[in-house]
Amino acid sequence: MIEAWGYATLRPFGGVPNSNTSSAKAANNKALADAIDADFVRSLRIGDNDWWFSSAISRTIGRPLRIEGCGRTATRLYFDTGDAGALSLTQSDALNQITISGMSLASSSTTGTGNGLAIAYPATVAGTFPTVRLFDFATLGIDIFNHAFGNSLVLSQCWNAQLGDLHLTGARGFGKERLMKSGLVGTSCTGISISRFKIYSSMEGIVLGGGPAPAADTIDEGFLISDFEIVDVDRGIYHATRIAHAGNGIHNGHINAEKTAIQLYAKHNAEISNLALYKLTNSIENWTGIIAQNCNGLHIHNCLFVDSSLTNSGANFGVVLGGSSDNTLSGLRTVGAFPGFGAVVVVGSGSDDNDISHIKSARSTASSAVIVQAGAGLYNKFTSIAPSAFVPFPANVSTPSIANDVFGAFRTANTAPTTITNFLHGYGVSRFTLLVNDAVTTLQHNANLLLKGATTVTPPNGGVLTFVLDGTSWREVARSF
Repeated sequence: MIEAWGYATLRPFGGVPNSNTSSAKAANNKALADAIDADFVRSLRIGDNDWWFSSAISRTIGRPLRIEGCGRTATRLYFDTGDAGALSLTQSDALNQITISGMSLASSSTTGTGNGLAIAYPATVAGTFPTVRLFDFATLGIDIFNHAFGNSLVLSQCWNAQLGDLHLTGARGFGKERLMKSGLVGTSCTGISISRFKIYSSMEGIVLGGGPAPAADTIDEGFLISDFEIVDVDRGIYHATRIAHAGNGIHNGHINAEKTAIQLYAKHNAEISNLALYKLTNSIENWTGIIAQNCNGLHIHNCLFVDSSLTNSGANFGVVLGGSSDNTLSGLRTVGAFPGFGAVVVVGSGSDDNDISHIKSARSTASSAVIVQAGAGLYNKFTSIAPSAFVPFPANVSTPSIANDVFGAFRTANTAPTTITNFLHGYGVSRFTLLVNDAVTTLQHNANLLLKGATTVTPPNGGVLTFVLDGTSWREVARSF
């Protein structure tokens, strides 16, 4: 039966609302499966009731399909299926859209197993056509403290999907074991927009891509994640693909994670901005706000990092770059109230040519609380870093490097007579100040080091000199003695 305004309802198909008897569940299973299978049904409306089901529903369709409830708090589908999950739809025709809105799916799994809503499109999906529209949608446990889906939402080959106003919930309660594995899992999905959503109590908030090698490559790019809250998770957002993909954005959100807020692998030309990233209260784990591995061309700005654990436990960092180059980081800070935070930015091995500016640690006057360089990256540029300090050159080295000049200020720390003949890894018109912090350092005038008066000098302990790079030669422009 199709009602006059074009909607098919569960009730005419034999559905039984507001009853969790075995017969009612069986009737609802048949009613919903038959409605989805019916070729003449393209718009299915589920009434504002509680609907109970005894088994998961998995269907393949080849037409456009719209399933609409009366609102996620009014239309609730209770899947009393244990670990079997809830609803799985496979679209055989990539040109047909699936739209779902206005309902909640509830799980009875006590182990965090089974998918809430799973949607798959053909591998030949055309990138110009939209696939999934999902709005006003929620997942939860039938017993919200002890039941949860394994993954609330699973998308495969869903290009150009639009998701919004989602509320994906695992087993509730801080300090309880997180049953839900992931709020959202997306694989081989490109051009997805996810906005105005909340994910609570999950091991992972969002997992995108097939993962790094040895995983097979997946085409996962062009994501836009915005206006969100991810709370009580191990890791907030994990986006990784075997080879580099570009064009992603993560904006205007709050993540409260036990171990990692955001982790990216092989992401290029993405923008991450306007985020508040917190370490989960009383966590004793190591924590990082943003991990970028093999990422180039990122713009990370206006982010706050907070260790709210009050325990000073674990090693805690803001942004960690590993093998990541040509990125721009700015406007990053930690607050001063909590003692357990390490450096705001860690520049790891293989991270070159990054522009890092306006980094602030409000908790400490030590320069190590702002920038830590943990590898052999070159030509990283730092401006407006606070607090600042003289950076020591390695002892007894005749050609020290200024490759990663954070503060424009270095000091010697030689323990034996040492003659400096050049400063390595300058670029452009690099300029820095040198504090001679010993009495055994000599600066040799030569083609690489052009000193005033063209004369080699042994400065006094405490002497200060300033140099600027002119082509391949360092020119002394001032001295204090």
